[in-house]
Amino acid sequence: MKPDTHWDARTQGSGGVRCQFAIVALTAAIFILDLLTPLGMAEWLLYLLPLLATIRLQSPLAPVILAVVCTVLTVAGFFLSPAGIATQLAILNRSMGVGVLWTTALLLRRRKRAEEDIRQHNRELTTIGSLISATAANLDLPAVLDRALRGAMELTGMEGGTLCLVNPERQSLELAAHANTSPE
Repeated sequence: MKPDTHWDARTQGSGGVRCQFAIVALTAAIFILDLLTPLGMAEWLLYLLPLLATIRLQSPLAPVILAVVCTVLTVAGFFLSPAGIATQLAILNRSMGVGVLWTTALLLRRRKRAEEDIRQHNRELTTIGSLISATAANLDLPAVLDRALRGAMELTGMEGGTLCLVNPERQSLELAAHANTSPE
């Protein structure tokens, strides 16, 4: 699995940059709306819109990063918004909002991880499928073993490897295929 790219626009393409800009702009607009409305309004609910938009970004941490930002803005909105309902109700309202935001963020992160796992499994199945095809098309054992070794290297990300077979008469291992290693 590749390292997390957070909000790195270089890995997102121009669509990712536009999505990031839209998320930031929408989050800022919601915060301004929160500052202009009295306590008691559930503006925090609107933070779910940019949070849900993070599904379009590559990073599995994007929802968590935005949840941190939205939490800070929700707390700041509590202190900076004009008076409205009783303080205890406003605290309860905002606390529920933060809980909903974090539940959503963690579910989005879980979904992103599951999607990456599916992509990895698909890569593995593709490699196994090509190995099966190569085996069915070629009954030459050294060629099949070479392809099996290269498939295993591809799946594991290794740059080299050896494949040995057991010689039952000698009770030893014998080199059957190698790639990017010495045959010794």
